[in-house]
Amino acid sequence: KVVLLALLAGCMPAFAATEDVAALIKRQSQEFSDASASGAAAVLDRYLDDRVTFMIENGSVVTKQDILASAGPSPKGISNHLVQADFHVQVYGPVAVTSFTDQSTVHAHGQVSHATYRSTEVWQKEASGWRMISSQTTAVPQDPSAVALPIKMLDEYAGIYRAGADI
Repeated sequence: KVVLLALLAGCMPAFAATEDVAALIKRQSQEFSDASASGAAAVLDRYLDDRVTFMIENGSVVTKQDILASAGPSPKGISNHLVQADFHVQVYGPVAVTSFTDQSTVHAHGQVSHATYRSTEVWQKEASGWRMISSQTTAVPQDPSAVALPIKMLDEYAGIYRAGADI
């Protein structure tokens, strides 16, 4: 019994350290999502490695410089809020891999839209702390229910629609 307890006690600090890293990565990942939604360049800069490989929703690969250059507050009348769900993290020594869903709520000129994105992030322990070295995000399609409408009614919807000049 004594040997077993000693072995278990020796494993506890490593387990606790892994749990602490997982909680830290989860917090940083949400802070990164918040900064992405609000355009907080300083937070994005703090968490992104200079060599990050970052694939956005449309499949394009962007650099840290691209992300920072596009950061900034949303135009007047537009806001975005991202909430992470289904968050999972696996720690492999100095590397952590996450997967989660971002629930997006965008308010634009009185209209509200919702979208869901699925992401995987890779974080690496560096001298300055944990930094993101890779991210891939894909949009999760959410087709509305099909509705059958008479052709005459559909013709009433024909035209050009714009959400606003700044969207």
